[in-house]
Amino acid sequence: MAKQVLKYHDVQLYESDVALFTGSQWLNDNAINFYLQYLTQTVVPHDMLLMDPAVVSCLLHQCKDEDEYKELADGLDLKSKRICLIPVTDNVTLGGKSSHWSLLVYRNGDFQHFDSSSGHNKTAAQRVANSFKSILQAAGRSDELKDFTRVQEVQDAPQQQNSYDCGVYVLIAAEFISLQHKGEIEVMYLRDYATPQRVTALRMQMPKLIRVKMQVAIVQYDPQLGQVKRNLDYVNQMVASLCREDKIDILMLPEMAFTGYVFKSKADVTQVAEVAGKGQTFNWCRQQARRLQCIVTCGYVEKEGELLYNSMLVVSPDGELVCNPRKTFLYETDKSWATAGKSFYTWDCPWLGKTISFGICMDINPNDFKAPFSAYEFGTHVVENKSDLVLFACAWNDFENHDIEPYSTISYWAQRLFPVIHSLQKGEYVKSNCHFLCSNRIGTENGTFFVGSSCILSLKEPAIIAHAGRRTEELLRAEIPHQ
Repeated sequence: MAKQVLKYHDVQLYESDVALFTGSQWLNDNAINFYLQYLTQTVVPHDMLLMDPAVVSCLLHQCKDEDEYKELADGLDLKSKRICLIPVTDNVTLGGKSSHWSLLVYRNGDFQHFDSSSGHNKTAAQRVANSFKSILQAAGRSDELKDFTRVQEVQDAPQQQNSYDCGVYVLIAAEFISLQHKGEIEVMYLRDYATPQRVTALRMQMPKLIRVKMQVAIVQYDPQLGQVKRNLDYVNQMVASLCREDKIDILMLPEMAFTGYVFKSKADVTQVAEVAGKGQTFNWCRQQARRLQCIVTCGYVEKEGELLYNSMLVVSPDGELVCNPRKTFLYETDKSWATAGKSFYTWDCPWLGKTISFGICMDINPNDFKAPFSAYEFGTHVVENKSDLVLFACAWNDFENHDIEPYSTISYWAQRLFPVIHSLQKGEYVKSNCHFLCSNRIGTENGTFFVGSSCILSLKEPAIIAHAGRRTEELLRAEIPHQ
């Protein structure tokens, strides 16, 4: 019996479907429908329709009269859909075999056909368009079709480089058109978006989207001030137990993870600064990212010309620096040497399919402790960017140097994310949940006590999924839902 691995809205995925994404294989109806449904839930505006291949088959082979066309049109809410994306195969009979996918797009009375093997599905696309006309007419939209004669073949549609990636090109084209219609993409042309690199990235992304849980590892330890090599070697030992089979998605380290934080002078800080994408910290992150095939985030001192920033490296599983958020709100300790970043930073991770907001310590507080507490600058940024994850690196400190429970610190962080929690609980947040991942440090430097309490929070309830102590060195591991 086939093993089901995921139920996502109306889509049931099985192990055999998931396996199609991981190799040089042609995608089936179920695999295509999963990603179209994923786009529908996360990207697509209400006036767009991404059709299930099974519904297209029903339209072609099972609808026989006006009543059936009307029923199908009503079920699709076709009256409200201005753009319709219709997957096409070269199958001519119900239940027959197919060998090629393409995408038919309907808008403003016209049909455009995007075929990654130019001309292969031309006849099939015309057949689908003729049937689709029938449900448009059943939806009372006959006037739109008065000038329609034939499907327009898109001459510069990106072309596949092999015999099996046609389905992936359909999904990428659907993604591009959806983002373009929503006004959330800067790339102007599909040919610049549907590249071989994007095809590979989507195949990598799909199994992780399908996984029910994400695996997170967070380092909490006591770095020694200025002893970069010692700290690198020490954390190497802490993460040595992790391996690729653990399927870690994110490995997090704290603010200024390998340098320490409370330096006595700017000259001392300059000694440990690195250019983004170069230096000991980046090399360590790249090595771990490639070894574990995961994202690695790590705080460090960034040097750009004469300027210094309190920054965070974000390194991809390929070992590439994909973004470099900078601390925007500076703490008193930073002000003697650091330049503030221009703004908070959010990034869309293509292989996880997640929108991620990044914060560094003081960023979560009211600006300079002078802004109103209720301004919630960082929390508002997270809501505005519809983030799935908040990755927060810090060197958080207080004056309670004895061993107490971490809950007051964790509660404060959650309180500062009130806009996210409020939006989730009112059902206004676009995503089903948002998770807060924090990597803090412990120890004491020049009279400053760091409070640990690294944690993973689900903000919908809110609830603590996992947390570390205030004074313990830990490699905190947890699973979070992969919605």
